Amino acid sequence: MKPRPIAVPAALILLAATWSAQRAAAVTIPVEADTRILKSAPTTNSGGFDAVAVYDNGAGNMQRTLLQFDLGSLPAGELVTSATLRLTAHPSRTVDNSANVPMEVYRLSRPWVESQVTWNVASSGDNWSTPGGDFAGTGGSTPYAASSDDPAPGSPVEWDVTQLVSEWHQGLYSNNGLALAPPGSYTSPIMMHFASKEYTGAAPGAELEVESSAGYVVTSLEAAADTRIGNTLPGPQGLANHLGVMNDPSQPNVQRALLQFDLDDLPGGLTVESAVVVLYRHSGPDGRNPDHVLMDVFRLTRPWEEAEATWGLAASGDPWSGAGADGDFVGISGLPGVDPFALNGSDPDKFDVVAWDVTSLVRGWYGGTFDNNGLLVLSEDPTGAPNKLHFFSRESGGAEFGPRLFLVLRVPEPASVTLAAVGLLAMVGVVPSLSRRRRRRRCA
Repeated sequence: MKPRPIAVPAALILLAATWSAQRAAAVTIPVEADTRILKSAPTTNSGGFDAVAVYDNGAGNMQRTLLQFDLGSLPAGELVTSATLRLTAHPSRTVDNSANVPMEVYRLSRPWVESQVTWNVASSGDNWSTPGGDFAGTGGSTPYAASSDDPAPGSPVEWDVTQLVSEWHQGLYSNNGLALAPPGSYTSPIMMHFASKEYTGAAPGAELEVESSAGYVVTSLEAAADTRIGNTLPGPQGLANHLGVMNDPSQPNVQRALLQFDLDDLPGGLTVESAVVVLYRHSGPDGRNPDHVLMDVFRLTRPWEEAEATWGLAASGDPWSGAGADGDFVGISGLPGVDPFALNGSDPDKFDVVAWDVTSLVRGWYGGTFDNNGLLVLSEDPTGAPNKLHFFSRESGGAEFGPRLFLVLRVPEPASVTLAAVGLLAMVGVVPSLSRRRRRRRCA
């Protein structure tokens, strides 16, 4: 079973909220599904148990908590400004974190079923890729949040999960819930039980308290053009079903990805608050990045043709300054090939996301500081195992798994009548969507 695709629109949707100087009232969201999974009982389901747990006694009894929240009550188009995860220490079961072991929050990358999930399986017939759950942090392995509290029974513990909830709400990742776990390497014992939603006493189950703010345009764009160029590829790859970001010195085999996003239909006068470009992993088990080699994003300084670009050519009859576009991409400093706009060294599972924060790059495009010739993603030279990652192209991934640019844009105060009109027209389908404007010509 593949993970549920990200629930984002295929077309450009402008959700232009009316300006509100006041932050929206906090919304408290009760947990929808919760359970614990036990390494010492790998086939046991605990979906109906009255406790969840973060537990590791150093003797093989490790327990993790899985939580799922329905974010449907959050207003579409608003920016999540604060999100707090709150659990209550169980009033009658073991509560001991006297060693102050971190309890870490991770994003689950695979759907699971509360009544079926165990240490070994996410649901009946669907094994975790790794026993104990498929989860990721920020940039791959860093937890979204951690707490080392040692609460008294019946007392709350809180985690700041603003980044994670914001990523779910914007559609950057599928909301498969979160995992709450002790560190992967044992240091000291932790034996924490928390009240689950099945607990019948006074202590509540897990909950999220979320605050959001109006006055933003929250949208995402599909790639208008993409391709891969490689030193061993036989010619143009504009219609290939995947993009390569690879560096294997033993071959040698080097591939780079070129992406173009069309910003022309965005209304003017906004402020780019954040911009994140994402690629979804395509290849099987052999296409991995086991040593977490960094993948860098650069700004392309010359136009290129999706159907004609190769390792040597930007377009037919128009060679790059150097092989592989060397000399034709720059970083933040404006110097060729150094100071990338963003880096990521993750090793994603199939269908999972690799994301780069390209806010400064998109600000330059949107504000006209430099021409939008797109971006290039390359793999740095590996010092150990090679990077062999493939990602879905727009031709194979489409609206579900193709390259995508997620944007949060601030509306000026007060929001202009023109902006409101553009937003309304886009929502009812009058403004042409970028997904129907496939650029097959020169990307300039």
